[in-house]
Amino acid sequence: ATWVQQIKPSTYDEGTAFVVFDDHRRDNWSPYVYQTTNYGRTWKRIVNDEDVFGFALSFVQDPIEPNLMFLGTEGGLYVSMDGSETWSKWTHGYPTVPTMDLAIHPREHDLIIGTFGRAIWILDDIRPIREATTLGMNKLKEKTVHLFEIPDATHAIIGPYWGYRSTGNGMFFGENKPFNAAISFYVKEKKGRVKMEISDQTGKIVRTRYYAPDAGLNRVYWGFETDGVRSPGSRVQTGNEVTPPSGYDALPGTYTVKLTYNGQSSSQPINVLRDQRVEGWDLAALEEKQAFIAKYYELNNEVVEAVDQLNEAQDIVGKIQQLDEDNEELQTKSKEMKQKLAELRKLFYAEPVQGNRGDDSPITSQFRNVRGKMGGSYEPLSQAAEYAYDNFVRNWTPVKQKLNGFFKNEWNSYKSFVEGLNLKLVKSLDN
Repeated sequence: ATWVQQIKPSTYDEGTAFVVFDDHRRDNWSPYVYQTTNYGRTWKRIVNDEDVFGFALSFVQDPIEPNLMFLGTEGGLYVSMDGSETWSKWTHGYPTVPTMDLAIHPREHDLIIGTFGRAIWILDDIRPIREATTLGMNKLKEKTVHLFEIPDATHAIIGPYWGYRSTGNGMFFGENKPFNAAISFYVKEKKGRVKMEISDQTGKIVRTRYYAPDAGLNRVYWGFETDGVRSPGSRVQTGNEVTPPSGYDALPGTYTVKLTYNGQSSSQPINVLRDQRVEGWDLAALEEKQAFIAKYYELNNEVVEAVDQLNEAQDIVGKIQQLDEDNEELQTKSKEMKQKLAELRKLFYAEPVQGNRGDDSPITSQFRNVRGKMGGSYEPLSQAAEYAYDNFVRNWTPVKQKLNGFFKNEWNSYKSFVEGLNLKLVKSLDN
């Protein structure tokens, strides 16, 4: 006799059921899964040796899309998206292991897998596979890019925890599900990069990212961050496909995700929900803070441009000195210019000292102080942040005027001198 491993009634039709037989105890490794549609009067075998490797152990039919089926065998996990006509082995993030039991969570839409010797596995959110099954793989393969429906995403506020933050290699923990928004999409071929643009309800693009996809199904995560700005003195990224730095988090609401790939686009809405556990939620106060952040970004760009000017000027002077090392007047004027630039840099960066400085006078230190006072994305704007901002503006205005005056006068004078020597490296940097 053959061991009856599982009996699974269909959730669609009371006369339909599936039976999994396991005959490996008699050294028969063939997979046996049968389906009846007439209360067991007749049975149809839906998998054979050519479809999968190993004897069958478990089976589940998707409760929403009847053509989506999962099969567990001694040799791993298999999926059918055409009602058992064809089977494919699932290899992404899942090992070749005896797959003893399968279930689909009715609320989370996760595939839950019980293995022999390799614990419990969870494949998060199979709804994109369900949608692809309903659409049909042949139709899906005709598309250059296809963005699947995006589930609602809750911006969870995760508090700190006490105690040790790492147990070393002595303990094993499973990987938690990401708290971010899961964005699943299909691309026909691996060629180029996917551009993702997220826009708010006014149509303003709040986040842009680039990804290098694999052919087929892909999943990326959006951490609710918006486009930020460069920090003063940070490296300038070049190229046409550059992901901007991360900024503050987007507020709860409805957004639109647009993917563009090889000239084709696909869009879906996404609802960002607030963490219901957080009390004292004040959307108006957070919108006020967003306006403050936008003002802070504008000021940040001024400081970034000023530091870039100084850095570029230093590079130019260094290159000019190398062009004619025997010209004493050129070398003298270049050294003087370097000294002036060094003095200007002291307005932005503190000189190295030993011990505790206790001084926030450099402009970049004052600017970082504003950022530190703003707090988290979902904290209302504090008076300390407003005070730090106003204090910075008071101190920044004379520094900016001094810098602009330097490039308009002394730098342009140096520029004219160098151009008189027919050296073309120097350029005007005044605003």
